[in-house]
Amino acid sequence: MKSIKTYILALLLLMGAFTHAQVPKPMKPVRLVNDFAGVFSKSEQNRLEQKLIRFDSETSTQIAIVTMKDLDGYAPQDMATRIMEEWGVGGKENNGFVILFKPKTSTSNGEVFITTGYGVEQFVTDALAKKIVEYDMIPNFKSGNIFKGIDVATSSLISLTTGEFTGSQYLESRKKSAGGFPWLFFLVFIVFPILFGRRRRNVSSMSGRGSSLPFWLLLGAMGSGRSHGGSFGNFNSGGGSFGGFGGGLGGGGGAGGSW
Repeated sequence: MKSIKTYILALLLLMGAFTHAQVPKPMKPVRLVNDFAGVFSKSEQNRLEQKLIRFDSETSTQIAIVTMKDLDGYAPQDMATRIMEEWGVGGKENNGFVILFKPKTSTSNGEVFITTGYGVEQFVTDALAKKIVEYDMIPNFKSGNIFKGIDVATSSLISLTTGEFTGSQYLESRKKSAGGFPWLFFLVFIVFPILFGRRRRNVSSMSGRGSSLPFWLLLGAMGSGRSHGGSFGNFNSGGGSFGGFGGGLGGGGGAGGSW
């Protein structure tokens, strides 16, 4: 009986060691953007890295981006949480996020998950993290623009964490963005033909006040249909190197999605 128990214990330890080995180690030199899947260009990696380094240096909040070709059987949430715990993302205050990305292949769906540390979940709830995935990430991933999806999502996390806008303001801005295209369609294909059709006989009137209003309405509609880019919080510029991880108590929550 004792030998059986010893065998079972050894087997469990071996399985635990195997499981542990599947969690990747941070790249060296240590960085915030760990592109194991090779989905970013060098310039894209640098833009994201410098943006996140500046955010870390000014707020002590870390956003680690990890791309992996395969999750080795892990659920995205489990892998992202393990990375946060083992790497110590967010430091002792646990002010950190892990964005885990697995690209779509011919045999598997794409996966993404945002894990939130306990120190930041007051700013980014699980429900907000889900909306960031749905609004900022997956639409861009579906169109093949991985960098934009990650860049916009990190900008949203930065702005929510620094208080540039609240969760309700974020949701409202995304709802307006989603409604931008119908207004643009209405202006271009319905309003403009009517207005300009009536003024064809009087060319001079097109240069007056009558034609300026639709032009500015068009600009407004086009602006409302744009997604917020990486300019939130003015964290795009600046240089420097990442000081490293350390501490971390694990994830407090988060959300993900697939496509």
